[in-house]
Amino acid sequence: MHARRIATGKVTFDEVMKEVQDKGILCDQCHQPYSAHTHDTVLFLRLTRNCTPKEADAVLVKLKAPLIADKIDGAAMVETPEKFRMNEPEPTAKK
Repeated sequence: MHARRIATGKVTFDEVMKEVQDKGILCDQCHQPYSAHTHDTVLFLRLTRNCTPKEADAVLVKLKAPLIADKIDGAAMVETPEKFRMNEPEPTAKK
């Protein structure tokens, strides 16, 4: 579900969602009824080596079309026993 604050004060989520659905208000991000937001479908990826965020982005861009076709809402990296990480490259020393 999209992270949104749709009410202020002390109200329950169920109260807000009932009012939103009764008024037919649509999600401002996907333009679907909030009742369609039952779950997110997430692809979990495991790194096979250390990499930079730029390298990881390049791989995710290649996967974008199949992810959209399969209605995947997002991707997350999971920790591995090897503790692979996404890190910025070390700056090179100036000579």
